[in-house]
Amino acid sequence: MEMPQQGVVGGAGGHEGGPVGSPPLSPASAADAALANARWNPTKEQVAVLEGLYEHGVRTPSAEQIQQITLKLRQHGHIEGKNVFYWFQNHKARQRQKQKQDSFAYFSRLLRRPPPLPVLPRPPGPPPYPRVPPPSPAPAPTTMAMGPPPPAAASACNISGSTQHGASVVL
Repeated sequence: MEMPQQGVVGGAGGHEGGPVGSPPLSPASAADAALANARWNPTKEQVAVLEGLYEHGVRTPSAEQIQQITLKLRQHGHIEGKNVFYWFQNHKARQRQKQKQDSFAYFSRLLRRPPPLPVLPRPPGPPPYPRVPPPSPAPAPTTMAMGPPPPAAASACNISGSTQHGASVVL
């Protein structure tokens, strides 16, 4: 037995685009209905304003703030309050997800790095090699204005074979 359908005449509502008893949609109202069901595609200006608000600390705007933002963004194209609400919600979620990915990448890089070489303690005692002081700079050459050179070493040492006490020095 076939059940009668309530409120439906002709299978698709009887009229094009509306329920029984409603007049057919005009092209302008059909465009409005399609626009209401279409996905919101923000303009570059709208995105720039929204991102600016987000950067200045707006994370979860109140209903009043959403209305104000919506009115401001309508200057740059079609938008509704729900679009503003969902943009902030989605942007917050994407920022958290990006931060988690960045943290994960950072710690993954740390774990993949070879560990640093251990620093071995130096054994007590002298160093294993002699320390040589750095070379000192050569003395500056002297001039002859200082007088005659000192007497020869042999004449200054009195190498005559004796000393002051009478002992002999053998060379």
